[in-house]
Amino acid sequence: MKRLVILTAYGLLIPWCSYATVWQVPSQCPTVQAGIDSASAGDTVSVACGTYHEHDIVLKSGVHLQSDTGDASCVTIDAEWQGRVFVGQNLDIMTVVEGFTIMGGFHDGGGGVGCFSSTLTLESCMLRSNQAYHGGGMACLDSYPTLIDCSFIDNYGDFGPGGLYCSDSPATLVNCNFIDNGEGAMYCSSSSATLVGCVFSDNWSWDPGGGLTLNRSSSVLTNCTFYANTGVLGGAAIYLASDNTLLVQNTIIAFSSHGEAILCRDGSSQVTLECCDVFGNAGGDWVGCISGQLGINGNISADPHFCDPENGDLGIQSDSPCAPDHHPSGHPCGLIGARDTGCDSSAANRTTWGGVKALYRQKTP
Repeated sequence: MKRLVILTAYGLLIPWCSYATVWQVPSQCPTVQAGIDSASAGDTVSVACGTYHEHDIVLKSGVHLQSDTGDASCVTIDAEWQGRVFVGQNLDIMTVVEGFTIMGGFHDGGGGVGCFSSTLTLESCMLRSNQAYHGGGMACLDSYPTLIDCSFIDNYGDFGPGGLYCSDSPATLVNCNFIDNGEGAMYCSSSSATLVGCVFSDNWSWDPGGGLTLNRSSSVLTNCTFYANTGVLGGAAIYLASDNTLLVQNTIIAFSSHGEAILCRDGSSQVTLECCDVFGNAGGDWVGCISGQLGINGNISADPHFCDPENGDLGIQSDSPCAPDHHPSGHPCGLIGARDTGCDSSAANRTTWGGVKALYRQKTP
């Protein structure tokens, strides 16, 4: 509801309220862009399920853009490589994009979403098969992005990363997935990162940092899972360039196919792990800048006993050393990793990266 104040001829201030408008696409407005153009701050643009071929859609500050169901499987916006899918500049904290598959975007920075000098929330979105020089899925400059229940799948960055690029943009991610992104999944430069319950799986880079790369950042990772990532020049899961402070808590880093678990380029970065399981990484586990931390603060090196990793189920078996109350030393760590115990559960499988990816296996035409 919008609240305005009217100044009368007698100098009295009278509050006046009007209800926010919901604009329907395509029944009222023929395109997503037309719906946004019709809306004002506080309004909602609701998009009917289907596929829309649009590009360079300009977001508007304070407008909530959503699919009819709020689920990414409802609406696909395919830019068909003609430009970005979404772009936003000077957006305020009330700006939200919810429940879209964002694909086929191409641009210098942010093929799927470009975010500049903005505070933007993405919720329940799938960013897949987008490409850019930096941030194939999404690029943020001088912004405050928040991503909740979002997935970055099969995106590519010519100079990295394929998934999410943040520059001077403190980022908060909750329950997000990064899967099969090329030239790295996520890169933060002069940007803090707060990640909770996120999964990085099968991402790769010819350079250091197949999963997460940090540069001049103070970041915290909690209850995340890194599985089968590749960094040809090292740092398969996490690469710390320069001047970083990183705290990693209750996180699994396992089975990287090339490169050590964590690589620090030099001595200017500090990384602390607590209640973490680092195991089976091709280039080494507790080595380099995290050597000496095994066996303290609840840190272990043990097979996490994923339910069915080859088919994408990164839940853990009930006897996993990462399960609550199953720590090998009895340390009160609680759950380690992004996924709780429980295999062969359809409800749980929908939250695994394999369950998510199975819904979107088709490639961009």
